[in-house]
Amino acid sequence: MTTSEILELLNGAWSIISAFLIPFLMIHLWEAGNLRKLSARRWLFDLPDGMKLAIGVLAAAIGIQITRTTIWYWRFVSSGEANFISIQRLLLAVGAFIGTVGFLCIMREITRHRFGHWPWLTALGTAATYVVGTIVTRKFL
Repeated sequence: MTTSEILELLNGAWSIISAFLIPFLMIHLWEAGNLRKLSARRWLFDLPDGMKLAIGVLAAAIGIQITRTTIWYWRFVSSGEANFISIQRLLLAVGAFIGTVGFLCIMREITRHRFGHWPWLTALGTAATYVVGTIVTRKFL
């Protein structure tokens, strides 16, 4: 297999796994909320820790689904040779944003009791610095 075929295969597998995970996480959250008889206010502002973690995993899985499916389709159609079209760029940006929020939610939830907020804020700041620095150096240097 070529590198291009391996990348197509791996992105397709990620897409399939995340597609299966998303509905089961949604069912889990729905059932957990019903079991706990959560009010709309509690859903928005005061979820139990385990449900917060599940929402972070759900967001990360949705982001993975969007980005991996977009990349798989691009590689499948063009073997990775063509540039992304506008909708693919938009899907990648939206998927990356949703996935990033999900991973930050996960990190926040698993570190806040022991370490406070600095781990997820540092990760966010480092990633933002990387993105801005990369854009600036590639655009202007």
